[in-house]
Amino acid sequence: MFIPIQWYYLMANNLDLAKKSKENWELGLSLLCIPNPTKVSSATSRLYYGVFQAVYMFAKSQKSYSEERDVNGKKPSIHKKMVDFVRTDPRGGIDEARTLNEMKGYRETADYDPDPPSIDLVKEIVPKCQAIKNSYLKAAGCPI
Repeated sequence: MFIPIQWYYLMANNLDLAKKSKENWELGLSLLCIPNPTKVSSATSRLYYGVFQAVYMFAKSQKSYSEERDVNGKKPSIHKKMVDFVRTDPRGGIDEARTLNEMKGYRETADYDPDPPSIDLVKEIVPKCQAIKNSYLKAAGCPI
């Protein structure tokens, strides 16, 4: 049986993204335990990327999104595309897309605003984000 070289490349890339997803998630959880505004922002960013990378890895493996430019020649935000992907993917749905989009908003606050996002709101959304992350890692055949 012949397996194309692209398959091996895709699997290696998926494992790298899965590893990054897990590392970001674990670092985010550990930083969330430190009651310091800088740590809350760092935790939020790492937690978001832990979820985002799991979804992105799966979407890439399914070739379920495109990187085409819009009518003005602009490349759409990959983060928005992943929210849209989750909304339409059978493993996701409207609630999961809302969760990912909400976490994306907290990450934008963490990265670009002088004040950190609310630690309580971030902690509240963590279980939903973890479920999304785990679902997409599992669907891609990666250990959770």
